[in-house]
Amino acid sequence: MLTGVATQFAVEGTSREGVDRGYRVLVLEDCCASRVHEVHRFSIDVILRSLCQVTIADRFIGDLEGNQMGR
Repeated sequence: MLTGVATQFAVEGTSREGVDRGYRVLVLEDCCASRVHEVHRFSIDVILRSLCQVTIADRFIGDLEGNQMGR
């Protein structure tokens, strides 16, 4: 699960490394940012969605809580 600043650099780069190494990568799009919003959106919508799974923090937390309830 990745978050970070400079979506187009740090988050994309780390996502690529993770996928290349065989990890299932998940990016929390509302926990990432870039200086220019349009660059952030392009990175999320075009690049990262083609590399890995992208979701939002509330959905991720809800999924975690749901998994805990099922145990």
